[in-house]
Amino acid sequence: MKNFVLIIIALAFIQWWFTDPTVKVQQGELEVGYVVKNTSGASSSDTLPMLVALHGNGDTPSNFFGTALDEISVPARIILLKAPLPYGTGYAWPSRKDKYAYYAQAVIEAIQIIQKKYPSKGHPHVLGFSGGAMMAYYLGATQGDDFSSVVAISGYLPEEFIPKYQHHNVVPIIAFHGEQDDVISIGSGQRTVEWLKHYGHTTMEAFDGGHGGIFNVKKQDISQKVDELLLIN
Repeated sequence: MKNFVLIIIALAFIQWWFTDPTVKVQQGELEVGYVVKNTSGASSSDTLPMLVALHGNGDTPSNFFGTALDEISVPARIILLKAPLPYGTGYAWPSRKDKYAYYAQAVIEAIQIIQKKYPSKGHPHVLGFSGGAMMAYYLGATQGDDFSSVVAISGYLPEEFIPKYQHHNVVPIIAFHGEQDDVISIGSGQRTVEWLKHYGHTTMEAFDGGHGGIFNVKKQDISQKVDELLLIN
């Protein structure tokens, strides 16, 4: 009997160890999962700048780290949030206007809770790809006082998603977008950047490439830009 109890405890510990942590938000109605990665040379006990990473639709946080973020060299803590909606073999961010404010508020609450768990330097930076870039644009346009910068990769945001009264103090937004992107056209991204310029510093770097392979082409440049932003904190 004693051995059986020990086995149950061991299995419970193993499940806990390998399960990604979650936080409850929106008055406990929603759980947001996340993965924590420290860049090379950073310790879990260090006070570090924080980068919140939002993966693309159909992806997972751990896979996104290996695809896009493992070349960031500045000591930092990367918080990879899991999108809330099941999609294929991964997860997705909302696309409907009527759901966007709800899930964006969930992301904001999750970030605030996670910040309290880890010694952090300055306001978090946000990086998003594709569907995650849409959320990153939204956070930059509506929560400018809460973040240091936004990097939006291969994304866009419809202007009608943001009520006029919500525009305030848009943080610096740096966008990357492929000229041959056949998932989210560069024209859509350019329109997002153009109207956000009215509210804050927003730039786009276009390049010769598409959507899915952006990190084969621009990973080094994106990592270098993120390093520069993290050093500001």
